[in-house]
Amino acid sequence: MLMRSTPAPDTHPGIEKHTDSKPQLSLIGAASSLGCPKPGCEQSPEQLQKLGLIETLEMNGIAAHWETLLKTVPGPSVTQAVAEFSQRLAASVTKQLTDQHFFAVIGGDHSCAIGTWNGVYGARHGEPFGLIWVDAHMDSHTPKSSHSGALHGMPLAALLGFGDETLTGLAKPGPVLQPKHLCLLGVRSYETEEAELLENLGVRVFDMQEIAQRGMEAVMNEALDIVRAAGNFGLSIDLDALDPELAPAVSIPEPGGLKLKHLNELLKPLPQTPGFLGIEIAEFNPRFDQQHKTARLISTILSACTPRHSGGNA
Repeated sequence: MLMRSTPAPDTHPGIEKHTDSKPQLSLIGAASSLGCPKPGCEQSPEQLQKLGLIETLEMNGIAAHWETLLKTVPGPSVTQAVAEFSQRLAASVTKQLTDQHFFAVIGGDHSCAIGTWNGVYGARHGEPFGLIWVDAHMDSHTPKSSHSGALHGMPLAALLGFGDETLTGLAKPGPVLQPKHLCLLGVRSYETEEAELLENLGVRVFDMQEIAQRGMEAVMNEALDIVRAAGNFGLSIDLDALDPELAPAVSIPEPGGLKLKHLNELLKPLPQTPGFLGIEIAEFNPRFDQQHKTARLISTILSACTPRHSGGNA
């Protein structure tokens, strides 16, 4: 119960909290590691429940509740199992936005993004929305280009309409995302094939070198201009975007990631930005956490970016 016994303002004091009123937050657990070669991510929602995430958020002034916790079921193939799981996750996200609730999907490996953002697409009846994708990787492989075959390296391509039709065909009509409304932040590890796909589509990628040169505040201003052009937008955070010193509990850590100051500047404008629909936090693997450091960080991220006045506006 470390999260319950640790005063919330001290968890990560460099990240600002926004508690002018009592924001509402619906949590959706995406307990899946189907897309990752290393097990453990499927344990993340239940681990956060056990550590008292709701109570910690309450201490930070967030009226949060677990809406549902989804688990995977076996399928004829991993791809079909991910597709079935994605459909259930999408339905849950759609319901939250239809009910005008700000949502947070807690993964689970990053293939859960297929379900999360299909759910937003469904709630908006196919109308475009923007997405800020915070990740060390591009996650834009297809089965033909992937070096590993792991589905957690393919969700962004699937959302853009590229890859296995089992995953790209969940939205009717698709694709879920339009390249002009998408941007990536924190990228530093990728393969040529996925970089070429995003470049050909015209997707804006802010790598770590650009963030170091320009600063996160300037980068976020540009990113928000990109995603807000669609009217509404969401945020997907793969915890491996953060430096392993800050968030050790990931399956595939990458050195040289976002520091605490970067994360603070990334999150700071979000509660006041109109049209912010929800957040997804992926790739938390409790097996690799250190004294619940990453679990505490998740609670602080949620507290920092939840809008003061929730409401899906989908």
